Amino acid sequence: MLLLAVAGCVSQNSDDATTDSGVPLSALSYNPKAAAINAELGVGYLQQGDIERAKTKLLMAQKQDPDSSIVAASMAYYYDKIGNAKEAERYYKRAYSSATEKGDAANNYGVFLCKQKNYAAAYRYFQKAIDDPNYVSTAQTYENLGLCHLEQKDAAVAKDYFLKALRIDPRLATSLLQMAEISANAKDWPAAQNYLTQYATTGEQSPDALWLGIQSAQALGDKEKAMNLATQLKTLYPNSVQYRQYLATTRGVA
Repeated sequence: MLLLAVAGCVSQNSDDATTDSGVPLSALSYNPKAAAINAELGVGYLQQGDIERAKTKLLMAQKQDPDSSIVAASMAYYYDKIGNAKEAERYYKRAYSSATEKGDAANNYGVFLCKQKNYAAAYRYFQKAIDDPNYVSTAQTYENLGLCHLEQKDAAVAKDYFLKALRIDPRLATSLLQMAEISANAKDWPAAQNYLTQYATTGEQSPDALWLGIQSAQALGDKEKAMNLATQLKTLYPNSVQYRQYLATTRGVA
């Protein structure tokens, strides 16, 4: 699920680095620009698994701009990642309330709420994101709605949201893969294969996609394609559940 639309980590790696104006990033006085950079650095370190450095940068950013929605969102992401749901929710709420444009903050909070199985609240915040005229990631929020409904085993409603997402952005890999699976479950193998073909053009690859591709090729009588995909599954993901499922159908072993 989409969580934070954060750009790649900036190139400063030292606490002695400065902003363009020469202000040290380690300075704790009010400085929104330094706070934004430190928040980005913190998220970058978090994604690299450097928890201690991530927290240091995020706490510094918070002192430099305590009212920043970007900083609050980054803190929420940090606490979410380390499994502190109580603090994560507090910061997601702060990010939303302090944001001038609410779309990103509403989407991120919706993702968190869905993970906490607070589905009704999650749907409300996803809708708030969609209703924001300045929000540019509407397709991803529709995708998040679809994923959230799948968690509730509501495939029919999920399908509607994945299709809405794909009408806006036909290259959304997760929505394409989910539509392939929904089609396969309905035994609509031509549709499943069509979605998998589109999925492949996104550059993504996964054991789920290969296994679905094998099943659709087998159902459509394309033995050569099924064997080719099975070889890829064995080569790329030999220890995957999907490869074991394939073996179980061909050799009778798990």
